[in-house]
Amino acid sequence: MRYALVPHGERWERAGIQQECANWMQPLVPMYGRLSGPPSASLFRVTDPSIEVSAVWRSGDDLFVRLYNSGPEARRFSLVVSGEMEVGGMCLTELDGRWKEDLQPAERPDRSREAALSLARHGLVAIRLQGFRAAQTKS
Repeated sequence: MRYALVPHGERWERAGIQQECANWMQPLVPMYGRLSGPPSASLFRVTDPSIEVSAVWRSGDDLFVRLYNSGPEARRFSLVVSGEMEVGGMCLTELDGRWKEDLQPAERPDRSREAALSLARHGLVAIRLQGFRAAQTKS
């Protein structure tokens, strides 16, 4: 058994205790492989620290990302897919993968794509990145 004490001066939601717990209980596991982009490249990122990536899985050519709002109130945020990745489309799905609604991501100057979303307090959302793969490099 192990435990941790995390002193904080606010309510647990505002102090980010859920994020601290997730980081401690589920640390990132490194994977070694060939990287063609910059050393700090990520597949995607979420713009609000209250929004946790609770699961990521692959199904065929698609990547599914499940997000959870651990913050104290509803949040507006963006899912930003790296310019190093190609995406054929993005849509919201039910948690079982059934289509729910198409997303219209904006293309940014760095070739990344940004989809604006909102999520209720303690809400879950699943996003399907269709045809998700590494971008072809031009030589």
